[in-house]
Formats: sequence, C-alpha cells, structure tokens
Amino acid sequence: MTTHDSPKKRKSNLLGIWIVLLVLFISEFLFYAWCRVQCTRLGYEMTKDVEANRKQMVLQNSLVLELSRLKSPERISAIARQQLKLEPPSHEQMVVLP
Repeated sequence: MTTHDSPKKRKSNLLGIWIVLLVLFISEFLFYAWCRVQCTRLGYEMTKDVEANRKQMVLQNSLVLELSRLKSPERISAIARQQLKLEPPSHEQMVVLP
C-alpha cells in the first residue's frame, strides 16, 4: 500500500519550504547588512581616533619644545639677573670644599 500525497498537501509542503528558504535568505541579508554597517561605523571611529591621536602627538611635541625652551640655562640666567636681581658669586663668596 503506497500512500500518495494529495496535491494540496504537496503544495503546502512546498510553500513551507519556500517560506523557510525566504526567511533564511532575508535573515542572511539582514545579518550581512548589519555587518557592513558595523564595519563602516568602526572605520569612521578608527579614522576619528587616528586623527585625535595625531593631534595629541602634535600637542605633545609642541609641549616638549616649550618645556626645553623654558628649561634653557640662558633663559633661567636672564630671569635671575633681570627679575630677581641676582649676580654670579664673587671669589670671596665662594667656598672651596676639600
């Protein structure tokens, strides 16, 4: 005894398979679109971070230059003479340690 599927049941099975395939295809498409959006967002974020890093490096370099300028012995000596009215010690003021 062989049982034959009725045409109605066969169409129902075929429709179910198509619906499952369609849902899988749409899910895969949505996942792909989400991945592309995340990739683009991360690319923009990385570009923004690289630019911020570059600006911080430029600022750090300028601060290092300013620090070396402020620490220069010529500048400190000029401030000592002009603003603090200091002079180099005379020979009488110097003590030689043995």
